Amino acid sequence: MKRPARTFTIFVFVICAMACGFGIAAWTGARYMVPPGSGLAGPLMVLGYGIVGALIGGGCGFILGIKLPPRTFRLLAFPVIIAGFILIAVISVKFLKSQAEQNAYLDEQLASLPPFKLDLKYSGQGDLAPFQSFAYDSSSGRFVTTTNEGDSCQGQIAGTSKAKVTMLAALRHVEIRLANDPQLCTNKTAEPLARLTFTITEHLPPATTGDVRLTSECLTDAVEIEDAISSIAAVHEQFRKDCK
Repeated sequence: MKRPARTFTIFVFVICAMACGFGIAAWTGARYMVPPGSGLAGPLMVLGYGIVGALIGGGCGFILGIKLPPRTFRLLAFPVIIAGFILIAVISVKFLKSQAEQNAYLDEQLASLPPFKLDLKYSGQGDLAPFQSFAYDSSSGRFVTTTNEGDSCQGQIAGTSKAKVTMLAALRHVEIRLANDPQLCTNKTAEPLARLTFTITEHLPPATTGDVRLTSECLTDAVEIEDAISSIAAVHEQFRKDCK
């Protein structure tokens, strides 16, 4: 066997030996070494055993590839390479299937989130206001925004988009803060910089509602409200280019 061909064969042999080592160690670890009830730690333990097996397999494959005579190496390399490619194909298929199932589960969970509406309007007194208004309805996925120049447009945010989760989580934080401090943002003498209203249609009535006058004092005292405004602004920035 010529040196370039031998080098390439050793390379493929080492990769396939690593795949075999990973598969054997992961299977052995999952079957005999991971205790029942390991929970989320179980897959990580199996992965750890697999990585150790891959390193051992790759190291052994490299040493054998260098030390064995050409004829003996060819006899050993052929079944290992075949087994390695089969294992790589099986692992790839299982990984892709697992990813597809995980994505389908996440999409199902996102679709089951309670519908909500929000409306954020700036009064025009804040020099750094990213827009005049932004309204979103998760039931339809439609948002309507007005720029600082007075131009209005609308667009869509998919029901499975992470932006939907971001905004709902932000509103939940505002809801909790207002529930713990009902007097927050109730100063009607100060001129508001903006106003945030929202409605979350819970799975069981009544719906959760909020109407927050965003003054400088309010934003300073409530980091949750400031974070909510920042989250909505980030979503607006993400989708405004798709606005028509």
